[in-house]
Amino acid sequence: ALFSAFAMKVVEDRAPAAAPGAVADSSNPFVQFLERFFQVRNEILISIGGASGIPSSNSSVPTIEDPRAWGGGIAEGSPEDPLGERKQKEAGVWLPWLALITENLRVAHADAYFGNALFGLCLRRVAKRFELERSMGMLQAPSETSLAWAQLYVGSAVGKEEAKEEEFASRVAVAQFADFVGKVSSLEETSTLEAILDLSRDAVEAIRRQTDFVFGASLRDELQRVTDRAKEQWQSSGETPVVVATSLMLEAANTGELRMMSVDLAAREQLTLDGILYGSFLQRADDAIERESALGE
Repeated sequence: ALFSAFAMKVVEDRAPAAAPGAVADSSNPFVQFLERFFQVRNEILISIGGASGIPSSNSSVPTIEDPRAWGGGIAEGSPEDPLGERKQKEAGVWLPWLALITENLRVAHADAYFGNALFGLCLRRVAKRFELERSMGMLQAPSETSLAWAQLYVGSAVGKEEAKEEEFASRVAVAQFADFVGKVSSLEETSTLEAILDLSRDAVEAIRRQTDFVFGASLRDELQRVTDRAKEQWQSSGETPVVVATSLMLEAANTGELRMMSVDLAAREQLTLDGILYGSFLQRADDAIERESALGE
């Protein structure tokens, strides 16, 4: 519960830093953990094909996270390619529209939900490891930096001596947890977070069943069909790839071939929390199954 509360607070604090030119608060011990988690999450999503899996065909699909990949093949102007400069200008005009379309694809929302479920699963596993080391007395005394940071999140007790002692114990626990999270995401422990997020086939399939239920099934394949047509058209016509891709995706969305999903900020936040909670409870269910198996033996 402590971890979830602080992590969500960090996500809120980090949001303004996502703006262009903004700088993240490096004094917050959870920022490094979140940045490291995002790297590992993206690697996992790429390796397993996201929420919907690898497309049925063998063609590659540009990543939803970077719509610029749809503009591949745009060359700079040169004597050999005099149209390169025009294509670059066209791509600059059409790229924001392509980004807007890809952001509202159901498959993009499903991938985001899958990543949020991974975050919830990671929260539960990190908290479990922290409690284990704490119960075994393996944690070191918290650093002064973490103690000062923890003071911001633990109110100062006034009055009874027992309240002051409880407040100090809570501050030490928070500071120890901050140091632990920093160790998990440090460069010296590069394999720790990967090990924590090691997914079994059952876990992947469980999250995929949830994303299929919420957003629909076979989302990657329908995107693949559109991109295959776009690739054939721009290779045969010589048109700017991003223009072709945007046009065909708009046509597919209008006909219902490519499923879309536009949500406001409140709905997006609700989907984020739902994904995090699903991943957290998925790990709790896995822990319960392990306990029952151990008792059965």
